Amino acid sequence: MAREFTVRRVEGMRGRIQEITGDPLNRMTADRARRADLIDTSASPLPMTVS
Repeated sequence: MAREFTVRRVEGMRGRIQEITGDPLNRMTADRARRADLIDTSASPLPMTVS
């Protein structure tokens, strides 16, 4: 496992990760008539943004 993503390191980044993911996930789920795409919304950009 890469040093950047050890359990201890990720736990230390928990607050920042929640902050980063909160807005996109809220926007994604706000429009229930539209299909949500978690990969486009969060999974792809998240590692680059958090690092």
